Parts: sequence; C-alpha cells; structure tokens
Amino acid sequence: MAVLPKLLVFVWVSTIALSVLAFQQTQPELPIVISTWAFVDAVRAAAQHVIKEGGSAVNAVVRGCTVCEVLQCDGSVGYGGSPDEAGETTLDAMVMDGTAMDVGAVGALRSVKRAIETARLVMEHTEHTLLVGSQASAFSLSLGLPGPTNLSTDDSLQAWSQWEKGGCQPNFWRDVIPDSTSACGPYKVSALMSGQGDRSRVGGGISGKHRKSSFSKATGYGNHDTISMAVIDRISF
Repeated sequence: MAVLPKLLVFVWVSTIALSVLAFQQTQPELPIVISTWAFVDAVRAAAQHVIKEGGSAVNAVVRGCTVCEVLQCDGSVGYGGSPDEAGETTLDAMVMDGTAMDVGAVGALRSVKRAIETARLVMEHTEHTLLVGSQASAFSLSLGLPGPTNLSTDDSLQAWSQWEKGGCQPNFWRDVIPDSTSACGPYKVSALMSGQGDRSRVGGGISGKHRKSSFSKATGYGNHDTISMAVIDRISF
C-alpha cells in the first residue's frame, strides 16, 4: 500500500477521429499540446517536437513527460517522488496511441528513471499492455535504457521518515488491526473482519467509519494526478 500516490504519468497521444459538434463548427489550430497543471517546460518540449520539428505525437508526449521526470515536477513526477511504506520510490507510467489504438504501461518500476519511455517501449515492442516491478525494470534495461539507479533521494527518504514518525498518516489501509488511522503496521485482519466472527456487529463487516467511498478523500493540491498530457496532431471526421 503506498503512503502517497506514486508517479502516474497518463498520456493520451492521438491522431484521433472526433465527432464533437464544437469541432465540426470550428476547426482548432493543430497540432495542439495540452497538459495538466503548470508544467510549462514539459509542454514547451512537446510542442517544440510536434509543432516546430514535425515529429510524431507519441514522441512529443514522451519528450514532454521525460522533461517532468528529469525536473521532478511538483515533487511527484520522477525519481525522488512519493515513497511507499518501505521508503522506496517506484514509478508508474502509461502512454496511449490513438492512431493505432495501442497502449503501453509500467507499474512499480524500480531502478530506472525513464518511466514514460519504458511504457512507450512496452507499447511498441511487446504484445503486452502492462509490465510491473522487477519484470518492467529488466525489460527496460534489456532495451538499453540507463540503469540500474537508486530512485530515492534525501528528500524522499526524509518524507518517509517523517511520515513514519507521525503514526504512518495518511495511509490507505482500512478495517485492519492495529487501527490504521492512528498506528503503523504491520497490519492484519481480525477474525471478525475476515468473516470468522459475527459480522453483523460491524454493519456487515465494514463499519461506517471505514466504508469505502469515492467521496471519502478530499481532492486538493497534493491529491491528484501528477502529469497528464494530450497531443492532437490532426482531426478526422
């Protein structure tokens, strides 16, 4: 269970067919690069490639998101980002090509900084959609990406240490013992929670306090995606 959201680079790359009325009425000036949040350097890098250099949309977003990985945008993209409960930083990335309707992704990538480039390699050179953990790392290194390297930094390790000293708050555990809202693990499931006791005492096994809900966590500056980037090079109807 992650302490805080790890790197998630979600990229939508497209030469895509849209039938939206607004596009039918007014054709936008293309190509266009859009990114979440104020990651101006990443957008500029992608725009430079697709607009000025005439490069592909896929390469544009990979270049743009790589800039954010290098710059550690917002402290949540790239190496040194939010650590897991063991204090380790791992990386996630996904890229989608709307022309080929293809996708590649990596999760819990260790020892390799270029997460978005690895995701692109999964998309272009395998029949897989997702590679994770050590398998993703071995794949990336086998195709020549730099590594292995330590993805943790002094800042990320300090953040993990402070989190642990603060009773491991916040975390994503629920209905475990000891109480995850005030104590660190290791956690386990009690006999009552695992269905071996009288579940009716806790409202069918999930108390109101810990019932999972899509509205249970407030959305704020530190609780959102890291970077999402869309590049549209042309529109067909």
